[in-house]
Amino acid sequence: MLQNLLIKNIAVIEELGISLSPGLNVITGETGAGKTIIINSLELLVGGRSSADSIRSGESKARVEAQFNLTRIPELNHILEKYGLNDGDSGQLILRRHLTQGGKSTSYVNDRLVSLKKLDEIGQGLVDIHGQHQHQLLLNSDTHIDFLDILGRLTSFRQELNRLYSRWQAKQDELNLLTRQNEARDQRRQLLEFQLQDIDRARLREGEDEELKVERQKLLNSERLTEYGQFVYQNLYERKGAVLDLLAQVQDKLQQLARLDPTMKPQAETAESVRYQLQEIAMENRRYLNDVEYDPAQLQLVEDRLAEIGGLERKYGSPLARVLDCRRQIISELENIGGVDERLEILSRELKTDAGELNQLAAGLSKRRLETGRRLKKLMSCELDQLGMQKAQFCCQLNSQPIQPDIYAGDDNGIDKVEFMFSANPGEPPRPLAKVVSGGELSRIMLALKTLLAEGDRVPTLIFDEVDVGIGGSVAGIVGRKLKKLAATHQIICITHLPQIAARADQHYVVSKQLINGRMQTRVEELDYARRIEEIARMLGGENVTDTARQHAQEMLNARQSPVVSG
Repeated sequence: MLQNLLIKNIAVIEELGISLSPGLNVITGETGAGKTIIINSLELLVGGRSSADSIRSGESKARVEAQFNLTRIPELNHILEKYGLNDGDSGQLILRRHLTQGGKSTSYVNDRLVSLKKLDEIGQGLVDIHGQHQHQLLLNSDTHIDFLDILGRLTSFRQELNRLYSRWQAKQDELNLLTRQNEARDQRRQLLEFQLQDIDRARLREGEDEELKVERQKLLNSERLTEYGQFVYQNLYERKGAVLDLLAQVQDKLQQLARLDPTMKPQAETAESVRYQLQEIAMENRRYLNDVEYDPAQLQLVEDRLAEIGGLERKYGSPLARVLDCRRQIISELENIGGVDERLEILSRELKTDAGELNQLAAGLSKRRLETGRRLKKLMSCELDQLGMQKAQFCCQLNSQPIQPDIYAGDDNGIDKVEFMFSANPGEPPRPLAKVVSGGELSRIMLALKTLLAEGDRVPTLIFDEVDVGIGGSVAGIVGRKLKKLAATHQIICITHLPQIAARADQHYVVSKQLINGRMQTRVEELDYARRIEEIARMLGGENVTDTARQHAQEMLNARQSPVVSG
């Protein structure tokens, strides 16, 4: 349910806040006051297209923000969890959209930046907007099957078919992949075997490349290594006055000191330890010098081996570890190729079995849809008749794929394509709804459908922008009662010019324009009982409100709890 709406710098609205309630919320006001701007702002908030023209003149940016209560739509939490947008257990959802000059916009869900596509997906579960100029859900024939299934209470059948179809589709995808692999597997096997032989011929070892690089570095720098090693050995041990000779003298003196002063004993011991360590360093350097020599032949062997490894790395990936990983993958793929035939046979058998189950379920679902379509035609005829469209024809066209043994030709909705057909005039055959319906007709058709589907429809907030276009008198009263009935299961927001509808409201808001600081600004106010009488009286009698109009308005308000016409 929509609880709070904030609009800032949209068209003539500088800043407008409105708190909405459950039930029937009616918005009235003079033509041009800005009522439709409120609906357009809501449409922006649930994924509608934006443009720079939407921003109030003289401003560089605009914002629309709304707070929703998700208590009645727990299924929307699955979408929020999928995108990591859930806000704990608060049951609240905040949508926000910022517009800037140039037509750019940014969208947020619970203060997290989202794409317009995600905003649209979330918005579809929150609000249905039905007006004269917006792109309507009802005009998309892909949604008609959903309306039909809700009316026929076929959701559980759809869910079971979806489950079977997902399983069947996964196997079909695997079969297609394996078939493509099978067609090229001989060539693939030959390539893999060649690559395996190419790698194995080199007899690679893990870490060999790093060892070779170290050895090459040593061979290339053998002269300097010898020079440095000799310097260390000679100055520590061999040369007259070497470090070890001097250190021996120091150690002797420290030992004499320790005999005279026991506190010097630790220093004498440390000097002895250091002398032994330096002796070990000198001996290690002498052994090292025996191993260091310039060997052009060995250097060439190392260079050749590194070149061989480099060639394999260019083919299969660098460093050497990736070449060895590639080898393991090649072996695994060769093993898998050997099992393709067996898996293809298993999949083919299972797909035939699954197709039989799908066909059986889809055929049963199609039969129920056909029966529901006939019932919908009768119910809609009655509903439209009450809404002032006595001569209109509404029917449901069902086109079904033929059942084929061992093959499923449908999709996750079944084997049916559903399209609503409509004709407003006698003698004219019904045609696809999107091609013949006007804005006012569309709003009333949707009102009729929503009345029929109210129990099963999960979108909690329905917005009707001037559903009353082209009607009046007793039909207007019927529309008011139907909206009131629909408000028992949904939050309804309705822009209207008809007092018969306004009198049915649970909450009544009036939109007006005022000149403030030289600029027109739109404001909205919730009306109490007394002001509702004045507003409905204005709607009845125009600018000159009479006592008779006020009395009539009061009678209409007092009678607003009268029984609702059933569809």
